[in-house]
Amino acid sequence: MGKVTFSAARNRALRRKLRMTQEQFARLIGRSCGCITTIESRGGCRSDPRRTGKGPETVRLLINLEKVLRALGGAVKQESLMKFLTTPSKLLMDFSPIGLMKVGDGETGTKRVLELIECAGSGAFA
Repeated sequence: MGKVTFSAARNRALRRKLRMTQEQFARLIGRSCGCITTIESRGGCRSDPRRTGKGPETVRLLINLEKVLRALGGAVKQESLMKFLTTPSKLLMDFSPIGLMKVGDGETGTKRVLELIECAGSGAFA
């Protein structure tokens, strides 16, 4: 896989959808505020497999967070998004959605969160 980029505009849009400051967003995704400032002021975050560091993990997490928010649509009120993302759930093995999305490569956890959203949307929990 080549370089993958998460643009500054996408990052800002994601952070604003959650109504978060850079500092709050950094805490949510487990990065420094400086990392978020750099992403938003220098054109984005790049995932280059030839380089070491948190770039690839950060890009993957941001893309997965975007997927989860898109899947939620309007199912969770804007003011409740943070609570949804950060509250541990028995249905997610006592992880919060964002916590599970950070485990390992992040893909398996994100898939589980998306499955939960799909089940909830289908009325499976009714």
